[in-house]
Amino acid sequence: MADLVTHLCTGALVALPAPRWLVPLCIGATMPDITGRAPQMALALLKVPLPDRMLWAFDVAHQPVPQVL
Repeated sequence: MADLVTHLCTGALVALPAPRWLVPLCIGATMPDITGRAPQMALALLKVPLPDRMLWAFDVAHQPVPQVL
């Protein structure tokens, strides 16, 4: 959760010179956590019996290159 807040604050800091870009930048900055960490945490919370390798696959979505693709 702290990582999500850090991403959100980074997006907000970048948008300071141009406030009209605040919402798109904050959404874009939080996408790594929303697409990479949230599914992994939800599956673990629901105790879905998945192998660790499948859960670790969501870590790839948290990296910059897959986010750009």
